[in-house]
Amino acid sequence: MKAICKTKIKPGGHNILTEMEILKKLVHKNVIRLYEILDDPAQDEIYLIMDYLEGGTLQEKLQEASINDLGCWPDTSLFEDAGKVGKYF
Repeated sequence: MKAICKTKIKPGGHNILTEMEILKKLVHKNVIRLYEILDDPAQDEIYLIMDYLEGGTLQEKLQEASINDLGCWPDTSLFEDAGKVGKYF
């Protein structure tokens, strides 16, 4: 389970909820499965029920990687645009 603080979602963040709904429908062997989105109006967090994968987050792994591992320098802006990919599924 992953918790996302609602107050940290930027204005216009309704797109994030739409992308989460799309990810719920996406089933692929190379993508962590999102099973459920729990959004309780009385709470300040949105809970995502997902598959568990050991070893940390993808962002942590990219930040730890060297240029030799990936062939390029890790770019954290990749994560800002990653959600946009969902509209193509």
